[in-house]
Amino acid sequence: MKGAIKICADALIKERNYLTELDTKIGDGDHGINMARGAQSVLDELDDQPEASTASELVKFVGEAFLMNVGGSAGPLYGSGFIAASKALAGSKVALDAKTIGRFLHEFNAAVQKRGHAEAGDKTMLDVTIPLEKVFADNEDMPLADLLKLGRDTVRDSVEYTKELEARRGRASYLGARSIGFIDPGAASAAIIWREASLYIEKNFIAQPAVEA
Repeated sequence: MKGAIKICADALIKERNYLTELDTKIGDGDHGINMARGAQSVLDELDDQPEASTASELVKFVGEAFLMNVGGSAGPLYGSGFIAASKALAGSKVALDAKTIGRFLHEFNAAVQKRGHAEAGDKTMLDVTIPLEKVFADNEDMPLADLLKLGRDTVRDSVEYTKELEARRGRASYLGARSIGFIDPGAASAAIIWREASLYIEKNFIAQPAVEA
């Protein structure tokens, strides 16, 4: 889990300028800066987490780091989402399978919806994470490697689809119809996280048995 977290955090820092460029077009221009700040705060304290930390505790740590260190909407939304999603990894053992990942996404989405009062179609990160949750809910019998690939294809297409949506939440909503034609920055950052996490899982854990949480 620490390895996956580090890979995702590194990617958010690397993509800071890309995310900032997207947010400059329809938002406050600070999404890349905020996500990089949150990612760096995670990296700064990741090695200090106890060796015996469970997967659930590590995801909760990520959520708390975002809540404490990230401004704008990204901190509360990602923070609340990860803290809620950590519950899906609780228990003495966690099977890395479609059902577990689906539960993780469900808890994440429910918390983000509650905190941000957003739904699918509002041009937010949920327009990536809700379709991704559906992929796992509808394909539990698919081999995990194929499912991870399908998830990456889904988030890629979902990010592009946000161009067609009119923003109804956040700073971009002030633009109304003028927000159409632009990628949502939150959707883009969610896609980056999923891409890196799924590739890490695919490389390190495919065909592995249940692991100690």
